[in-house]
Parts: sequence; C-alpha cells; structure tokens
Amino acid sequence: MSGEDGSITSAGALIPIAERMGFIPMIDCIVLEKVVNELRADADVYIAVNVSNLTIQDSRWLNLLTELMTATPDIAPRLTVEITETAALSNVGEVRWFMQELGAMGCRFAIDDFGSGQASYGYIENLPVDYVKIDGVFIRDLTENALHRAIVESVHRISCTLGIATVAESVETEPIAHLLR
Repeated sequence: MSGEDGSITSAGALIPIAERMGFIPMIDCIVLEKVVNELRADADVYIAVNVSNLTIQDSRWLNLLTELMTATPDIAPRLTVEITETAALSNVGEVRWFMQELGAMGCRFAIDDFGSGQASYGYIENLPVDYVKIDGVFIRDLTENALHRAIVESVHRISCTLGIATVAESVETEPIAHLLR
C-alpha cells in the first residue's frame, strides 16, 4: 500500500481485519484478476498467490478463475495457489475438492507457512501439493538453532519422499542460503 507520504507499507496488518469484515473473498478476486493479467502479458512470468480460507469456501473466486482460464488455459501451469497450513487444516475435504478443481485446470499448489500451526505430514500426503513452504520462523535463525535445522531437514526429507518440492521463507542472509542449499 502507498501511504499519503508516498511510502510503501505492507498490507499484512490489514488482512485479519479484512477477514473479520468479510472482504477477503472480494480482495482475493481483485488480486486474481491482476495476477491473470500479468500472466497473460508475459509468458515468462510465474506467480504464486495466497488464497484465504474464506475464499476457498466462497464459490466466486473459483468461478472467476474458471472463467479466466477458459479464455487462456495455457497460463494455468504458471499459477501457483498458496493455501496456508491453517486453512488446509480447517476443512481438509473442502480444501482437497478446491485443489482438485484448480488442479484439473493445470494450476499448482503450495502449503504456505508449513510448521507454523498444527503441522501434520498427513495433510501434505493426502492433498495434491506441489510445494511446501517452510515457515520463516524456522529459517531466520537456522544457522544458530539446531532444533530448527532438524525441523527443516525433516520437512525437506519427508517432502522429497512424497515428491513435493520445498521452499524456505525468510531467507535473508548468505549463510542461511548456503546452509539451505
């Protein structure tokens, strides 16, 4: 977001408020249209977009995506839909159906913030997940925290066994990047 003084500020603090007020499905639809326009404009662009649990439960987003993909189905493999771990845990059956619908169009999926909540490897085993994004809380102090290194190694090893790629969030230093590689 742009402040009155022209500064750029993260909209992250507004997301919980927008969720409580019921605006997130509408915001997610606006974001989806912008993302699809970017994908249409440049064949080299790949975009990941977060989707709220409320949006998964609201058919408008899926209907809009279906409509947009009908016009340009070739962009679907370049769109990754990120579902937070907490959303995946809230209603596995509904999330699985949602992911299957989008997967049929060719979209890819990531479980975002993995490890931040009540992480269960059973969910990534039973959902059509392409990526597991390891929560940044485990990454930021990776070089100093042996427990976090063990957790990251475990998530990566199990994900690889399942044929799922891992992505680390909050990689902010070369030593952390080197350790992850």
